[in-house]
Amino acid sequence: MSADEGNRSAMNDLGKLYENGRGVLPDDNTAREWYEKAAKSSESEKLAEKPNPDAMVKLAAFYDSGRDAFDDRTRAREWYEKAANADHTGAMVSLGKLYEGERGGTRADLAKARDLYERAARLDSAEAMFNLGALYESGGGDVPQDIAKMIEWYQRAAALGHAGAMFNLAALYEKGARVAPDPVRAREWYDAWYVKTDERLSC
Repeated sequence: MSADEGNRSAMNDLGKLYENGRGVLPDDNTAREWYEKAAKSSESEKLAEKPNPDAMVKLAAFYDSGRDAFDDRTRAREWYEKAANADHTGAMVSLGKLYEGERGGTRADLAKARDLYERAARLDSAEAMFNLGALYESGGGDVPQDIAKMIEWYQRAAALGHAGAMFNLAALYEKGARVAPDPVRAREWYDAWYVKTDERLSC
């Protein structure tokens, strides 16, 4: 089934083509239109597929981009929420970042950000685990600083291959600012970070 016949995955793929200019001239407006078709539900259409959560996140990212033509953080939040309700971990992470700052009509709410990250972490999102580590490292609002939880979440993210978590752990053990200095652990995490970064650059 094609996009014109109501295939939401095909609609989402067309959005990507127009956004990235693959085989067609880049066209953000057309990309957004296809993402919106893939993301929205319609009682008048007999579609086998449910609204596409990936398209919801893509649509939210357009409104969250800050570009004049699409800058609408309120709509970004609404689409992130819809995708998060469909268990899209990327949407949970992006929504959590919105709640870490005050923008687009979203008041800062670190406890809500933490809850979103925890939901995504339960679904094995390394980025959510990393963000939890960073949240507990800095603390603030209703989320007090907690070094033990910071290390726990950084370690869990690092175990899933998150390079940022590896680097933060290495720096933590090297400097010994919040834990006892441990040159051996620092070196191990720096080595792991270097290997992971090299893998990403060679791809």
